[in-house]
Amino acid sequence: MRSVRYKIIETGVRLSRYKKMFGLDEAKFRAYIARRYAAQKTSPPGFIGRRHRLLELNIGGKPCYVITPKKDNPSAKAVLFLHGGGLFMETTPIHWIAVSKLVSRLRATVWLPVYPLAPRHTVKDATEMLLLVYAEMLKTHTAADIVFLGDSSGAVLSMILCQYNKTLSEPLPIPCKLILVSPGTEASPDGELLAAMKRIEPYDPMLSVAFMGHMGSLLAPGLDKTNYFLSPIYGDFSVLPEMHVFSGTYEIFYAQVPALVERARAAGVNAHLYTGEKMMHVWPYIPFAPESRKALAQIFELIG
Repeated sequence: MRSVRYKIIETGVRLSRYKKMFGLDEAKFRAYIARRYAAQKTSPPGFIGRRHRLLELNIGGKPCYVITPKKDNPSAKAVLFLHGGGLFMETTPIHWIAVSKLVSRLRATVWLPVYPLAPRHTVKDATEMLLLVYAEMLKTHTAADIVFLGDSSGAVLSMILCQYNKTLSEPLPIPCKLILVSPGTEASPDGELLAAMKRIEPYDPMLSVAFMGHMGSLLAPGLDKTNYFLSPIYGDFSVLPEMHVFSGTYEIFYAQVPALVERARAAGVNAHLYTGEKMMHVWPYIPFAPESRKALAQIFELIG
């Protein structure tokens, strides 16, 4: 049974404009994104600098924030924190709250890049910038101590980054783990997968299936929908490290999760699924709900 606090938060999400926004047709959706650009902030909220050490780097012409404990020496662990938002939204307060908890509870060093967003930039643009960030991380951390933690589109980027890296003439060593929160790994779904997503859609308080139809032209124009830059489910899974997937049964992307985990295991990846019964998209990051605290504690334990 879901907690009262969770139900209150879910009701608030339903009353917000998120689902309506994701249900817009492509022309109106592009207009919405254009309006958002002027209002979005990329800098951390004030409490990050008050609670932690904060360093701003310029990597590939974009900011990248490195957050470490203020009072204690950092542990060896480093987290590449890839925020979600459909690849058109910047970080939100719930992301920064999760980052603060990571630093406080694990003494981990968190790297949060402000990666290029669509439709001004493509998924490949974002991936190339993130590869530069990862290369910079490897100057001070071993790959065995680095975890990629991504939610929603950030989870997708975590996979794409590993797949793209292995196509290079001199690939970087892969991180020790991927922790994927609410990934959607196939753009422009059709057939039974699309039908399954539509069956979940009435229960999803945040996402709309209509958005999936815009992803190709917004994120990677000109690419086939089976290209891994759009749909990492079609990429090379043999290059991925240990994988931990968190997905709620009340989010449309849950329909894509079984194929993701099955494909990973078939490629020899040590893959695990953590199911949030009747939980919404990115539920581990939602403040105050006990279900979220439990899931976030699991993520912290996995990072170590």
